Amino acid sequence: MREKSETPDKTHKLIIDTAIDLMDHAGYDKVTVDMICKSAGIGRSTFYNHFKSIKDVVLERFSIIETILPEQLVWILAAPSGYEKVLRVHLSFINASKGPERVMFYNVNLIHYLTNAGEGNLSKGAYSKQVLTPLIKQAQDNGEIQNMTDPVQLCDAAITLHWGNLFLWCISGGALNRKDAVIKALEALYLPREDLKYKPV
Repeated sequence: MREKSETPDKTHKLIIDTAIDLMDHAGYDKVTVDMICKSAGIGRSTFYNHFKSIKDVVLERFSIIETILPEQLVWILAAPSGYEKVLRVHLSFINASKGPERVMFYNVNLIHYLTNAGEGNLSKGAYSKQVLTPLIKQAQDNGEIQNMTDPVQLCDAAITLHWGNLFLWCISGGALNRKDAVIKALEALYLPREDLKYKPV
């Protein structure tokens, strides 16, 4: 097979994007290394130079999703209120899950975290905390968030709530409306000013 000429970084990204696209259409358990290689125009040896398995591709993709990208940060900071900025941090992660076809994708990651429990997993969401904690403090100072618990503790509770929401979404087979469920739970946690509460359309 004649491979596409790509730099190592571009090839790495190509493998991830191709694999996830195939999983979105065929499902995680139906995608093979051969399918990824054929679709990406690479050889098996190239795949294995970058990843040990398809599971490793999924785990790396999930680590990318856990990071707030520059364009997401622009969207977050453009929110009309401090509380809306806080909500948009959470929604940026929810938007990464497109529906039932992504359930297995997230299950792989949750199982990985559960079977590899330890100190390393405590760092998950560290970047999100760097963004979210000062936004919570700002919204508290503006009177938009009325729960005056220490912002770091409030942030930890919100991230834990978010992971619980993800778990419920997975065990529901993707049927849970993640956005509505997480917003309602966050309102109970943050206690936003009445005029800032979510009003479903």
